[in-house]
Amino acid sequence: MCVLWFGGAIVLNERPLLLMLGRWYSSGGFLISGPLVDSLQAVWRVALVGVSVVWLGRALFAFSQHRGEPIRVGLMLTSIAFYWNAYAWASNLLVGAAMFEIFHDVQYLAIVWMFNRRRVEQQAGVGRFVTFLFRRSGALVGCYVGLCFAFGSLKFFEGVATGAMRNILIAFLATSGLLHFYYDGFIWKIRDASTRRSLDLHTSRGASLNVPAAVHALKWAAFLLPVLWLARIEVRTRPDEASRWLQLTQSMPDSRAAHVEAARLLAEKGDDSKACLLLHRAVMLAPDDLQTRLTLARLLHREGRPGNALSQCQHVLSGEPSNSDARLLASRLLAEAGQLGDAEAQLRRVLDFEPERADAISNLGIVLALQNRKLEAVEQFEAAIVRQDEAETHFNLANVLVELDRTDDARAHYEKALRLRPHYEKAAAALARLNQSSAPQAGRPFGDRNTVRR
Repeated sequence: MCVLWFGGAIVLNERPLLLMLGRWYSSGGFLISGPLVDSLQAVWRVALVGVSVVWLGRALFAFSQHRGEPIRVGLMLTSIAFYWNAYAWASNLLVGAAMFEIFHDVQYLAIVWMFNRRRVEQQAGVGRFVTFLFRRSGALVGCYVGLCFAFGSLKFFEGVATGAMRNILIAFLATSGLLHFYYDGFIWKIRDASTRRSLDLHTSRGASLNVPAAVHALKWAAFLLPVLWLARIEVRTRPDEASRWLQLTQSMPDSRAAHVEAARLLAEKGDDSKACLLLHRAVMLAPDDLQTRLTLARLLHREGRPGNALSQCQHVLSGEPSNSDARLLASRLLAEAGQLGDAEAQLRRVLDFEPERADAISNLGIVLALQNRKLEAVEQFEAAIVRQDEAETHFNLANVLVELDRTDDARAHYEKALRLRPHYEKAAAALARLNQSSAPQAGRPFGDRNTVRR
């Protein structure tokens, strides 16, 4: 029951399953196919329902015979519910994990407190220190709760720490977790009569049994396999991030998050074609995910497929008319297609939503200049410079000023562009031609807003 419900929070939910499989592949694990994952989830659901029905029937029968244990049942059900809330439903997985650690520590230490309080009251062979520590004292209860929160918060810091500190926290938590489960087998021996009395469990089991040393050795030997596995991982080449996320898309072909992240990493490596395929799949999985559509539009534009890119921009704008990034990209695509009037309309819509957006003002200046509306273009470039002083805006303004025969002003803006970007070759070449009384080449066609984003 516990294995199926606690494991189900991981196996049956996308985010924690992605995290678990990601760690598996980071460790050099073999590829787990999508059909195998689907089969595992299907079997898990059937087993979960079947075992839960049987457990519920047995629990109801036990309570009908006045043999039920409400405290134990309540602890189990609240623990399962909180675990699902932390790992399956919480919006932030790190915060959820920290919350469950705190919740579990409070539960566990409450049991430890009650256990030792009964031992002290019954004088069950306890020493002076235990008698002092577990006496009736509100201050010590507060100390216990504070320690619960402190230890539980380490799980959160593990997620945000970096470098050596993160490795130390991972090692500490992993070691404490393994020892915690191992030593619990000795501490909570239900076969021991004094343990049953301290836990207030009235059963008819016999006295405790001594476990041979050889059994303990075999238990510790079980740790040898994971240690050897970890040692093997340390000496072999691990897959890079992009390869790991590609493996995740094969294990979870219906995971939008896996496809988007794999596409981002591939785009950073310059593999736009494969990234586009992954984003197309992500859009099919979540048609209303407008940010993914916009990212796909940027990649399609970068790949030289303006028609497809414009189609994705139109999808985004139909769902979110105020999306300025989509309108900026659409205006660029329209301008490059020679539809300058439509490009201008898109840019003016952007400025209706964000009047101070410098890149939109600068791009409007470019579109106006391409329509031979040079004076209006100068006004837009100057307005853009006031809001954001960029070398490219000075360069484009200088080009228009040259065409207006305002060569001194043009020279000043070329020089300003070079001060802002000393290795700006186009500005240096244009300034050299101006000083030689030659006409400059046309400015860049449009602002570069191709960056692939999450």
